[in-house]
Amino acid sequence: MTIYQKMLVTPFLSLSLYTGLIIYGLVEYTDNNREIEGISEKYLTLLELSNENSRLFKLIVVQFKDAVLAGEQDWVSNTHEYKVQINSNIDRLTDASEVLDPALTSQLRNDFNLYYTNALTLSLALLKNGREFSTHDALIHSVERYNNLTTTHLKSQNEQIKQSLTQAIEDSNHKLNQLLVWGTGIAIVLLIIMVSVTTIISLSTKRSFAQVIDRMKALAEGHPDFSRRLQHPNKDELGYLIHWFNKLSETLERDYSKIQKLSITDKLTQLSNRAHSDEFLRRQLAHSNENRRELVVIITDIDHFKSINDRYGHLAGDHVLRDFSTILKQYTRVQDFIGRWGGEEFIIVMPDVGLEQAIKNAERLRLTIERHDFGEVGQVTASFGISYGIDGDTQEGLMNRTDQCLYKAKQQGRNQIVVDKRN
Repeated sequence: MTIYQKMLVTPFLSLSLYTGLIIYGLVEYTDNNREIEGISEKYLTLLELSNENSRLFKLIVVQFKDAVLAGEQDWVSNTHEYKVQINSNIDRLTDASEVLDPALTSQLRNDFNLYYTNALTLSLALLKNGREFSTHDALIHSVERYNNLTTTHLKSQNEQIKQSLTQAIEDSNHKLNQLLVWGTGIAIVLLIIMVSVTTIISLSTKRSFAQVIDRMKALAEGHPDFSRRLQHPNKDELGYLIHWFNKLSETLERDYSKIQKLSITDKLTQLSNRAHSDEFLRRQLAHSNENRRELVVIITDIDHFKSINDRYGHLAGDHVLRDFSTILKQYTRVQDFIGRWGGEEFIIVMPDVGLEQAIKNAERLRLTIERHDFGEVGQVTASFGISYGIDGDTQEGLMNRTDQCLYKAKQQGRNQIVVDKRN
């Protein structure tokens, strides 16, 4: 997955999820509105029935009183219609058992009918006996009792409907509020995830780019680090960039190694050149002084080399130099350093070896050179100057003593070894 795709996928998924959440919320909101409408219609109908019962009951009470006071029996008969309507309303209220307490509805029906029966009996009796109340105390008491009970039941039923309606609306609103809270929470979480993922990708990309930039800067400034390769496991644009940068580093490392080798190697003999030999001797002498280790330096020079070039030509002279270098490499230790010091002069640095052993090694080299067939040139000899490193020795001092030994070997007839006597 590319960085571009990574940067897009999180916002896209977050937006998709949030869009789905919004759609779900709209559907829930619509359903909730419909539910509230249904609740309102249902509860308002129940409330109308309850209010109508209260109104009709008051009419019945008033009608009974007026009938007795006016002496009109027909008014008593008119209350029957109200009674039927109240019972019919109670029947409808009974069907709403999930809203109204069935026990309360049943008690309302019972007490209302008892009230009506007692009130009707009392009214007819009073109309017949000329409104003589004193003889009907028990009946009057029953009417008052059931009147109070019916009134109380009607009020309780009315309050119950109102409370149920309020609770239903609150439940519906609570559901919407929960949806809003969840939606807000999910939106915040998605935003945090989106910001976190984007930040992580950005920081990771920034770090990787910084590594590439640092490596490229090091290459440009001539301080390459080929010891390790950049790592980036993802196959994105940056991964491809790092992959090809590593490929470029491998190519540059090979070329750099070749260039570095060429910069320290003598082209003709393939030995270390003067600059590298000088640097190696400096470091080795410092190491020997610091650790009190033995160090021997040998300078060897091909005898009458100018005559070889003059007589046989420079190509023949080059052949002698190459063969001479091969002998030096074959008959010295692995840990010994060999370099072309200049022209027909060569330097051998022998660390961790005693002077006597170094002299034996030099003598073996001298004899091998003397006995070697150098082609058309024939026999060639070499002179050797040997010096042994001492405490506090400097490179200049050590090389001056070695050169003086070589000079003496030349003066004394060549093809010999001269050792610095001051060691």
